[in-house]
Amino acid sequence: MPKISVILPFFNAEVFLERSIRSILNQYFTDFELLLINNNSTDHSLNIAERFLKSDKRIKLLNENKQGVVFASKTGLEHSASPIIARADADDI
Repeated sequence: MPKISVILPFFNAEVFLERSIRSILNQYFTDFELLLINNNSTDHSLNIAERFLKSDKRIKLLNENKQGVVFASKTGLEHSASPIIARADADDI
């Protein structure tokens, strides 16, 4: 079980998403899972997330059809493996 679950919901965030994910993956502390929650993106955000999913075993990719960051965050909470939660936005670097 990872020590921390990082929940990152995203919606049409292709401009920032790659930098945000890299920022999390490059942290000194590495005992975490990164839950990427696609919230009905219509741009290339999902493609970016899928590319990272293939390259790092700490990443899980989920989908939430109910629109809104609250619904997407809740989906991340429901699938988190750790009792310690960190929340990030798709434009956080």
